[in-house]
Amino acid sequence: MTELSSEESFGILIAAIKNASSTSADQQEFQKKKLKEGFENSAKRVDELLSRHQKDVSNSLKTFRAVSSEITACRQRINSVKNALAASKVLLHCRREDLKKLWIENVEQKCVCNILQQIEEIKQMDFVFKEAISIGKYRSGVEVLKKADIILNGPLSAVEGLDQLRTHVVELTGVLFENIVHELLELLAVRPFDSQMLELIKGMNVDTLNESVLCIRLTEKYKDIEASLSSTLLSSSQFSPIASRIAECLESLAVFDQLMNALDQVFNRSKTIYMKAISDTVSLLRLLMKEPVADSSHLAQLIQIVVLQIKKAHEAHQILASELSKVGRYEKDINVEKRFWEAVQEVLQTVVMKHLDIYEPDSEAYGAGESTKIRSLFRFDGTNCVSSYSSRLTAQPIQTICKPEPYNIIPIFRVLNDMEQRYGLTKFSNFLHTFVMSTFIQRVCDDTKMKTQTTISRGDVWSALSSTAAHNVKLLTSCLAIFEECKQVGNLISNMEQYALQFAQIWLEIISSYASSASETYSNITKLRSATDDGSIVEHRKISAAWAADEDISRTLRNLPQWILLNQASVPLLSFDPDATPTGKMTSIVNDSDKEIKKRTEREAEILIDNLGKTKSIDRNELITDMESFRSLICMHESLQWFVTKMKQMISDVPKRAKEILRTSSISKLGGGEQNLLDALNIELNRLEELSEIGLLMIHLELRVHCFYYLLPLAQFKSSQPHDDIDKGVVEFGQDMVRINQLLNNYILPQKVRHLFEGLGYLCASIFIHSSQHMTKLTESNKKRVIRNIVGVQQHLCRLTGRRESELDRAKTFFDLLNKDPDQLLAMIMERGATFTFQEYTYLIALAVRSDHSLSAQPGALDAKINQLRSILSQ
Repeated sequence: MTELSSEESFGILIAAIKNASSTSADQQEFQKKKLKEGFENSAKRVDELLSRHQKDVSNSLKTFRAVSSEITACRQRINSVKNALAASKVLLHCRREDLKKLWIENVEQKCVCNILQQIEEIKQMDFVFKEAISIGKYRSGVEVLKKADIILNGPLSAVEGLDQLRTHVVELTGVLFENIVHELLELLAVRPFDSQMLELIKGMNVDTLNESVLCIRLTEKYKDIEASLSSTLLSSSQFSPIASRIAECLESLAVFDQLMNALDQVFNRSKTIYMKAISDTVSLLRLLMKEPVADSSHLAQLIQIVVLQIKKAHEAHQILASELSKVGRYEKDINVEKRFWEAVQEVLQTVVMKHLDIYEPDSEAYGAGESTKIRSLFRFDGTNCVSSYSSRLTAQPIQTICKPEPYNIIPIFRVLNDMEQRYGLTKFSNFLHTFVMSTFIQRVCDDTKMKTQTTISRGDVWSALSSTAAHNVKLLTSCLAIFEECKQVGNLISNMEQYALQFAQIWLEIISSYASSASETYSNITKLRSATDDGSIVEHRKISAAWAADEDISRTLRNLPQWILLNQASVPLLSFDPDATPTGKMTSIVNDSDKEIKKRTEREAEILIDNLGKTKSIDRNELITDMESFRSLICMHESLQWFVTKMKQMISDVPKRAKEILRTSSISKLGGGEQNLLDALNIELNRLEELSEIGLLMIHLELRVHCFYYLLPLAQFKSSQPHDDIDKGVVEFGQDMVRINQLLNNYILPQKVRHLFEGLGYLCASIFIHSSQHMTKLTESNKKRVIRNIVGVQQHLCRLTGRRESELDRAKTFFDLLNKDPDQLLAMIMERGATFTFQEYTYLIALAVRSDHSLSAQPGALDAKINQLRSILSQ
């Protein structure tokens, strides 16, 4: 039987499958047979193969059985191992729990040890902290506290029983906070003020230094850094010690976010430190004082030192602001400059109020109120560690260096005003302005008004005299007192320029009151009041006063050469001498000749003769006969002239700003309307100047009216008087002139007295000549009497003026011509020429005619002689 290949067998199988699916029965049958044959062939093939490989199959079966046995044994061993592993797993689980328990115990043990170590480190930080604080290393102290804080509030936050340790750390934080605040106060407030006190100490002797506890304390405190206290400590450089110290303090405070709280503490305590430092400065100044009692000048010195101390403190605060800007966000949270100046203004205000003797004002009254204070969350000033320092900051009242009074503002106002303007201290400026406007100016006004009233109400206001420097004659005490008041007000204007308007009004009140008193006194001198039969009062005005009051006569007299020369001293002189006066500077004038004097006084004599020469006598009531009145007039003239000159100089010397205020300010008039303040002052001064000039003019006129009073009656011959004696009027004239001359020499310079008496000789000669018209006739004896009177007057005047008074020789010549008859007189005039005026020749011819027995009886004889005279003089 042929052996079929696998391909063939596969092909038969495929063919069988195809035929099975065929619908043909024959085909299916055929295929069925073919399959059977194939199966049989395969069976045979298998049998053959079995027979052929029987041995191999047996061996394979044996091998299979052996392998199967081994596999079974292995399975058994595997199950044993598996069971052993399961037992081991159970054992390992048990061991793992034990190990885990031991590990946890070990971890817990390590944690406990670590906690104990950390607690021990926290306990040991006291030494490190105190050492760092003692040498000022605040950063190290902060690091220690920060580390402790992190530990206590971190890993140990859940650990119970550490509350005491936490409290201790908080206390140390408070100590650090207080020490930093103390350091900042020392750098920002204490040392700047102490630096100026050390400068004061340098001027003390050793004995004074050793007697003062304050001096010893300051010297000991700064013995190592005294030399560099004012320069190195307050240098603006960022590398300076103060800058580095402040930077370290700020950075340390910022770590615990305590910077704002600390700065609040610094600014709140600074005021107390400033006040204590100022009180210490007062104590040092008292030690340096040489005077037994301090005055406002010592207050000015104190304020200047305080201003320097504040400037030093301000420099330190500028460094604080600079360092604060480097820290971070805090710069916007606090304004260092503002807080500093708020504290300074409050301290300055307290110091000034103490010395001005005023109560502390409400904040609303003196400007905007204080800013709302930030309330601290914690306060450490009550702890034991800072109790000693806090006790030093206990508020103490500021000492005053001098007696408190409002006038103390004068020497310190300019310094304070400059300071508040430079730094824009609005609150302090409002305080100063309110005090000056509401208290000081009113006080000055009341005091000056009281002093002025006291001065002008004295009985000797226009008689009491006092000496003054750089003035050769005494002045009225009242005038000096009034000027001193004006000088004090002028000093206020110079020191407080912005209030020039208010002080100038006080000037105006003083001058106006004094001018009114002077006018009243002048009126009392120049007017004589007498009662009539019906009880009414009649005023008799003096001739000199009437002429001085008459504008035309007064103007004419003042334009004459003699008056101009006499009044030259009234012209203000340029001088750097503060006490110089016109009279005091009046230089000696060379003696003029009689001819020059006549030239100056001729017109004046004509005016006087025209007004007084036509009368036969003058009523005594029309004269000033009381020497006290003379004295008052001359003293009034000299003093008012000095006062006006000094006041005008004072007004011209006021500062530029004050002068502009005076020039542009207006005040209300009494009668309504407004008036420029400077014009009002000038009006009152011109009023006084006019009174001064009128006083001198009245004396000038009184001397001449006295000549008329005594010499005019001499033309009325009295038979009862002996022929060989000088008339009583001449004697009284001489005595009167001597009294007046002595009086004037006591109160004005001799040069001015000489000018007042110049021209009297020419005037007296003119009076004698013109009084001839009142003589009925002139006998030989009467002529001799007239000549004796002329000689007597000449002698009196010569003794007073020291010159010949040759004009009186002219009067003697006039009367000597009466030895001739009218025809001889006319012939002499024609031959020699005229030596007298036509009017005087008329009086001469008329008297000659009246004295001639034959001509006096002829009607028309005088007219004929006058016509001849006119004809001769006209040739």
